[in-house]
Amino acid sequence: MFNNNAPELEFVAAANEFCLLIEQIDEYSQAHWLDLMAPALLRLEAAITRVRVGLGQPVPSLSLADLDTRFELFAHLKNILGERDCYWSEGDLLVSDGHMTGSLAEDFAEIYTELVRGMMIYEPEGSYRAMAMRLWVNGYRRHWGQHLLDARKQLVDLRRSGRSKH
Repeated sequence: MFNNNAPELEFVAAANEFCLLIEQIDEYSQAHWLDLMAPALLRLEAAITRVRVGLGQPVPSLSLADLDTRFELFAHLKNILGERDCYWSEGDLLVSDGHMTGSLAEDFAEIYTELVRGMMIYEPEGSYRAMAMRLWVNGYRRHWGQHLLDARKQLVDLRRSGRSKH
């Protein structure tokens, strides 16, 4: 029998995996963590693109506490990633001013923050389940999906250049 919730459950599992990797970054070597993050991002992207949501109530916006927490996470990730954090974004290549503005730490912090917002209200059978799903899908389409693509591209570039190891 077909399970209509299968894409949703696959996404929640992928989101949990990604969030756990972010939360446990201190338990891995930098290179090993990046090696784990690459397939986790692929699973997250594959899962979110299969989720379908309908219209519904508006989703609450971020609070200042969320912004502070996101910045603290960004700073922690940036410190751990070190020289592997910065990369040339598409905008940098157009501006040609010699400054790299792409940041894996920013990409990961933005994705994590959006996923956790949904996790805070998601329950498989709960009344806010649909709202959490809309938050994730709409957030992916409008914001964190670009961070996911940028991070995936940068991880591939790091691997190609050999900078993901050491």
